[in-house]
Amino acid sequence: MVFQIAEDYCQQVVRQFDAHQPMPVEAADRRGVRVGHGVLEGVDNQIDPATGTLKCRASLIAKAIN
Repeated sequence: MVFQIAEDYCQQVVRQFDAHQPMPVEAADRRGVRVGHGVLEGVDNQIDPATGTLKCRASLIAKAIN
């Protein structure tokens, strides 16, 4: 999964990622219902100046649908 975080959080996320600390990630649908969880796998090396966000990548395990 690819997602973006606001530049306000970039320094903290990159610092933890570079220190090889596992960072949990949760995915939710538009209603806020949790649809998966996983860990951060990568971060881009630049903040997008147009949006003020940093692109991140995570591997997820999808929640089973009942």
